[in-house]
Amino acid sequence: MIVTIFAVVGLALACTCRLPAGVAPSPTPYPTYTPYDTYTPVPTLNPPTDLPPTGTPPPTATETPKPTKTRTPTPTVTPWALIVTMFVPILPTNDLVLEDVFLSTQAEVIARVANQPAGGFNGSVTYQVFADGVLVATRSEGIPHGSQAFWSGYKVVGQQSIRVVLDSGGAYWEANEGNNEKTKTCSAAATACW
Repeated sequence: MIVTIFAVVGLALACTCRLPAGVAPSPTPYPTYTPYDTYTPVPTLNPPTDLPPTGTPPPTATETPKPTKTRTPTPTVTPWALIVTMFVPILPTNDLVLEDVFLSTQAEVIARVANQPAGGFNGSVTYQVFADGVLVATRSEGIPHGSQAFWSGYKVVGQQSIRVVLDSGGAYWEANEGNNEKTKTCSAAATACW
């Protein structure tokens, strides 16, 4: 600790600057420095000799230590825009939409899927087809650039309640998760859904 204090004092003495004789101080508020030919040597400090030997406990203090002054930090003003930016979550803008569920002329369930905006997502998406509450097909298709019809491979028998769930595993973080499912009643004889 004492060695550190001597080092700090030595550095403080080394940093003093002197103006050469006959040179007036600068009128600017910024300091002007003299050329390198003026040098103030650092005084040599001898280590203290009055320290107790190593391993000896320090003497007990009889007086109470003086309280130290603490600096109170100056409060800073944070712009509201920064606070709002920090606490407003970034919401997704891309969305996969199950636009429609209908039947082909052979009564196969078809799901029309849209990628909004066009090209917003890349990769593949999984969708499931349920007939009267029973899972009858699970398919994975490449995500279209815009909108595309996907044939499920399941043909309606008679009249059934068909539910199609797009991105059932939640693989994509979308702007609207509520438009990924549709339930319709479909008729094989009419090849129509309502």
